[in-house]
Amino acid sequence: MAEVKKRIEVNIGGRTYNLAGMENPDYMEMVAKYLDNKMNELKAKSSPNIVYNESFPIILALNIADDLFKERENKVNTSTVVVKEKENNIASELTARLNDQIKETTEIKNQYKAKANDYEILLNQFETKSKEVDGLKTTIVNREDTIEKLERKIIMLQSDIDEYKVKLNDKSQYITDQNAKINSKNQELNALSKKLNEKNVALNELNQKAAERNVKLNTVNKERDDLAVKLKAANASVKALEKDVEKLTKESQVLNEDKDSLIKDVASIKDQFDTFKNSLDIDESNQLKAAFAKVKAENIELMRKVESLEIKLKRK
Repeated sequence: MAEVKKRIEVNIGGRTYNLAGMENPDYMEMVAKYLDNKMNELKAKSSPNIVYNESFPIILALNIADDLFKERENKVNTSTVVVKEKENNIASELTARLNDQIKETTEIKNQYKAKANDYEILLNQFETKSKEVDGLKTTIVNREDTIEKLERKIIMLQSDIDEYKVKLNDKSQYITDQNAKINSKNQELNALSKKLNEKNVALNELNQKAAERNVKLNTVNKERDDLAVKLKAANASVKALEKDVEKLTKESQVLNEDKDSLIKDVASIKDQFDTFKNSLDIDESNQLKAAFAKVKAENIELMRKVESLEIKLKRK
């Protein structure tokens, strides 16, 4: 029955390997630990450039070979055949492992170069993108400042619009109030115009009545003049009537006084008429009626005196 290979997982140079062999696992682990210690020792003694260089496995193999030869010298009593066989096995195994390590190192180096190139490309792209991002950030900041200024301006304009709306409403209300006042004043003006028209009608009536009174006054004056002529004719034809003439003269004087009184009344009526035109009071209509009633009574009294005078003259 074939012997089953023993498998073990070991760590060499920071990497994990699965080993399979006929040897005791402790032995294989010891060998792997030996190789790992050598690699760490070599890395500690070598520069970083050598660690990932193709010469590193050769240097590692030289160090192991050196240990091997030193160990051989220490085991003089050991059988030459056994030693050679072990040496060959160890050398073969180490050579295979070294080849694997060289191959792996080469692959790592190639990967490192590829990654370095990729890193350079990515770095350049990053720098380009960083510049673009910086430009975009600057543009965004500028646009944010512009937007903020525009927003503040919009707020100020909105405030001005609201203020103008309030002022417009106030002006509209003021105009409405003024229109109401104007309408009220127009109504008052219309009422005053109506009253003025009524006063003008009353004034025209007063003028007409004054004209009629003047006509009557002229008639009275004419009749008086006629009476004076008749008195003069009577004095010329009949001296005997001197006493009567004197009496008539006195009566004539009375008539003149009445005339003067009448003239004063007319003047008073004119003054009242002027006062009426200036004041246009509500009570002026009643005063006008009273004045005309007075004038009418005076005219009646004057007519009565004239008729009495004419009767007396006829009797003489």
